[in-house]
Amino acid sequence: MARKAFNDALLRMESKGSALFKLWALMLALAGTLLLGSTQATAGSATWSIVPSPNTSASLNNSFYGMSCKGAKACEAVGYYTNSSGADQTLVERWNGTSWSIVSSPNSGTNLNNYLFGVSCTNAKACEAVGYYTNSSGIDQTLIERWNGTSWSIVSSPNMGGNDYLNAVSCTGGSACEGVGYYFTPPGSGIDQTLVERWNGTSWSIVFSPDVSASPPGGANSLFGVACTSTSACTAVGAYLNSSDVYQTLVERWNGTSWSIVASPNSGSAGNVLYGVSCTGTKACTAVGGSNLPNDLTLVETWNGTKWSIVTSSDALNGTNFLLRGDSCVSTSVCTAVGRYDNASGYQQTLIETG
Repeated sequence: MARKAFNDALLRMESKGSALFKLWALMLALAGTLLLGSTQATAGSATWSIVPSPNTSASLNNSFYGMSCKGAKACEAVGYYTNSSGADQTLVERWNGTSWSIVSSPNSGTNLNNYLFGVSCTNAKACEAVGYYTNSSGIDQTLIERWNGTSWSIVSSPNMGGNDYLNAVSCTGGSACEGVGYYFTPPGSGIDQTLVERWNGTSWSIVFSPDVSASPPGGANSLFGVACTSTSACTAVGAYLNSSDVYQTLVERWNGTSWSIVASPNSGSAGNVLYGVSCTGTKACTAVGGSNLPNDLTLVETWNGTKWSIVTSSDALNGTNFLLRGDSCVSTSVCTAVGRYDNASGYQQTLIETG
């Protein structure tokens, strides 16, 4: 998949001092692989196959990074495309039960890069999408867009004063959403810190979220996924860099009053990261990601209301570099996780696991 324009944006992030650059690049490359995927894969007895989706151009980049469905005939997918001027622009497509179609979505400017990474819909007429854009001064700022059933519009969102990114969002109602990501300030220096923003039905505001460490060595905290089951119960997952410069899992929980770090295990002494999380209740969550970075193995952890535990996941295929990017659970015992692995020839292939 040709992704020069977006890789250029990632390189700019690295030059500004983002300690999570490699992790961020890995996450986005993985997300693109998942949604563009191979022609067919199986999950249990279900067969997965490619469904046609439109592109703005066959000769320019088009890529998805998030999706949310509120029924068999109501889905929204978000990402970006590259326009004829070379600027990356938001991309939104809708599924109506029969076909996918491109829906107009706004940008901060046609000559500025704009990206959407996550989306959450509470019904067919209420969705929130999050990401970031690069302003005219070259500073990355949060980007939030809302669907009202008729059109998408940019909603004012706060920033910490440096480079700010939102990676995921979860809404439990029209007046209750949580967006998560990270920021670092001032631009070009500093340590990445977690960023959480909340929608209360009127405006988005920054909510304090803790970090494992705010100073080197180590530091670098980021949140990649979030799942809310109510206005007083959210779980966010990601990674932080410890004093040995090794990535470790990061889990935070919202109890209706504050966010707090919850102890989460790691597999082995190499890097661990959690990319996605799904919760069916306050005592039942499953988070997925990878361990043994950069030679990856899948990582699955479950929450029982008291503690997080690593559960067995499969890397039994003939390949290497296994990762799980996202998951969805319909009960405490039925979950499906998606990701990718490199086959024997070195090509990335879709990976689906159930448990």
